[in-house]
Amino acid sequence: PEPAMHEVISRALDVDGAIGAILAVLARRGHAWWRDVVAADAAPWQVLSALLALLELARRSELRLVQLRPFANVEILRDAASEAA
Repeated sequence: PEPAMHEVISRALDVDGAIGAILAVLARRGHAWWRDVVAADAAPWQVLSALLALLELARRSELRLVQLRPFANVEILRDAASEAA
């Protein structure tokens, strides 16, 4: 059989935009859930942008991520150290 071919279309990620959106949610509420920052119908590039933004903010100690068990919703908390700064 002939192998199936598909076309890969590159799409730029918007990590900076996702960082801004996440920080805006946290400024209003102090904590959020994964579902609050990524819509159920989000495109793959939007999901990846949000994931990379969360990891970058956690690396900078601007927030903490908590997941109590595999496949559970991820809780996003403002880091107390970043609030004091």
